Amino acid sequence: MKVDIKAKGLDELFLKFQRFPEKLEAVTERVLKQAGRALVVECARRSGKAPLTENAGKNQENQIQNEIKGLFPKRSEGWTVYNLIKAKSDLLAAQYYAAFKSGNVEFQEAIIRKSRIKKAIDVSSHKRHRGARTSKRAPIAVVADSRQSGYIKQRIKTAGLVRGGWYAAGKSLGGSQRTRTPEGKSIQSFPHYIRRHGRKASLGGSAYRSGRMAALRIYNNVRYVGEVLPSDQLKMAVSGMDARLAKAFLKEMQYINRRK
Repeated sequence: MKVDIKAKGLDELFLKFQRFPEKLEAVTERVLKQAGRALVVECARRSGKAPLTENAGKNQENQIQNEIKGLFPKRSEGWTVYNLIKAKSDLLAAQYYAAFKSGNVEFQEAIIRKSRIKKAIDVSSHKRHRGARTSKRAPIAVVADSRQSGYIKQRIKTAGLVRGGWYAAGKSLGGSQRTRTPEGKSIQSFPHYIRRHGRKASLGGSAYRSGRMAALRIYNNVRYVGEVLPSDQLKMAVSGMDARLAKAFLKEMQYINRRK
């Protein structure tokens, strides 16, 4: 996802800046990058429903863990496996129950195979069921204990990934990381579960173009960012950008005049 910030519709202000041509380039870059930092925070804030807090990250990790446990229960959870088999055959369920009580693992495995219950984690199936309410979340497969715990660990690492892409974009702008949005949030205030992803420059970045048609592009490379930040939320994040840029340039002009 790419977002452009352009210095446009500011001809009158630029005309005033002609009195200080040596200042124009530096001021333009500073103003656009400051706007970029604020926009990065706003995009991160609107990426998902959870607030930008550490607790939100913990809640997301717990949700991922519970979701995986519900969709891919462990083989050691005999009661869950029994119910899955019973839905297919009462006879096989009774045999499995007897094998489980006696500790006959080999026979348990044989019955699971005979019941045609899946024994591997299907990532595409998990994606389809992701976010489903618990009441509608039925097990997809019964997996080895180590496979479940490994998959949980792997998926938990992705918590905050989309917002991490915005954080990486903000970091690439350099300068002060404390530029705040009206809600009081800044790049500096991002919680750890988001900042841990920002070390990967490949997740997000920025590109600045100088000159009369100066522009700044910020981008988030996480492939499913569009699912988390829909177009209407992106438009709301960008809305009013021209007015904010004009105000920022005017403040810079006033500051230069005072210095003169």
